[in-house]
Amino acid sequence: GGEGAGVLSLRLGGMRRVLCIDAARRRVTVEPGLSLRELRRVLAAHDLTVGSWPMLLEQTVGGATLGAGSHGSAPRDGTLADAVVALELRCGAGRRVSLSEEGGAGSE
Repeated sequence: GGEGAGVLSLRLGGMRRVLCIDAARRRVTVEPGLSLRELRRVLAAHDLTVGSWPMLLEQTVGGATLGAGSHGSAPRDGTLADAVVALELRCGAGRRVSLSEEGGAGSE
């Protein structure tokens, strides 16, 4: 899927690190290629979780939150994207765009 004329498909499997775990603030910083299965394992090791997990844990964090709008079976918990408090995007020309619930939007 995601291949053909006019379609851009990114493979982020090489970007699957856990960058920071702040258990006190209940926040984790990860790269977009990390699988939800691995994220769940990492969070559990720190007594953390998200409200509801999707069925397909092979999805990546980037694909599940930004691409697919994945969610579990409890509507009150929303989608995985609802658990995101900040993200950083790279535009085609390399410009970095940061978004957060605390600071709004910014770019370099």
